[in-house]
Amino acid sequence: MSSTPPPYEPSATQQDENNASAAAAAAATQQQQQQLNTKKDNARETAHNWEAVDGSSMWHDVQEDDDGNILTNNSHLSLAAQIRQRRHRLASTDLARSQKRLVRHMLRHLYLVLDCSRWSREKDPALPPARTRLETTLSLASDFVNEFYDQNPLGHLGVILCRDGESVMLTSLGGSPKKHKLALGAALVTELGKKGGPDVGGEFSLQNGIEVAGRSLGYAPRYGSREIIVIMSALATCDPGDILGE
Repeated sequence: MSSTPPPYEPSATQQDENNASAAAAAAATQQQQQQLNTKKDNARETAHNWEAVDGSSMWHDVQEDDDGNILTNNSHLSLAAQIRQRRHRLASTDLARSQKRLVRHMLRHLYLVLDCSRWSREKDPALPPARTRLETTLSLASDFVNEFYDQNPLGHLGVILCRDGESVMLTSLGGSPKKHKLALGAALVTELGKKGGPDVGGEFSLQNGIEVAGRSLGYAPRYGSREIIVIMSALATCDPGDILGE
């Protein structure tokens, strides 16, 4: 009958080596965890370094004159030098006088200002018989609506009528060509149906037309172009103020 061998028992030296290996592994794991926590703390401090900046100190460099106006960097220049600098800056950004190519925005906001004064109700020898300037203008404006939306499908168009020294918004900025064409057709019937002799329609005011269009275009987003097209039959404009000075 064979005898069973006794169970294996590690010696004291082997137990000490195992304990030392376990302690070294635990120390290495703890060191890696500390390094990871240190990296996280450094990243957090780097992300929030701006919080340590005292923003109130930036205002110490701002200077004011006796009237309370903030002095700019070119305030030490004379008035003539400032005017020359401003003219040079405007000339460098004037695309109309430079050779730079003027690129239209994809999203256009345009107002069509039409003259419906008494001067537009006269017959022009260059036009077909029995047609006034007003009829021709409103008819061509309807064709312009089709062309505008055909070339600018994302554009917005509005129509303003000028008569009796005032300006009336016929249609606001919108993307529906049908709305503008129906409004122009109704305006043509209404304007031609007015009676009152040669003075019907009054005078044309360019300033009022531009101001009405400008107030509406002021709410248009800046990533699109803002334009005004004026079609007038009058040779002069009757304005409440100086349109060149305001």
